[in-house]
Amino acid sequence: MNANSGNDDIENLLFIMANLPDFLKISVCRKISPSELTKLLHSYLLILDEVKLFDKLDGKLILAIFTSLEESERMKLLICLKEAVFLNPNGKEILKKIPADLVKAIIN
Repeated sequence: MNANSGNDDIENLLFIMANLPDFLKISVCRKISPSELTKLLHSYLLILDEVKLFDKLDGKLILAIFTSLEESERMKLLICLKEAVFLNPNGKEILKKIPADLVKAIIN
């Protein structure tokens, strides 16, 4: 196994998860407990940071999807995302890597 195969596997996993049908992605926000969602988001942040994918994120697209959720889903996701960022020992460093428009949404 070469050194890049781990990163390739992570990128493939993220691609697969990003392309899940909407009914599966939305069900995560509606049914997973807040602590489970926070753990999932924390894992995503660590993976994105590890494989240096933050610079490839389309912040405007993510915000558009976020705003399309129902208010209760947005609040739940936002709270869990804040917990995932601020409970991370490298949270401040991760915030510096996330697109600025997403950081504004997280902090506000």
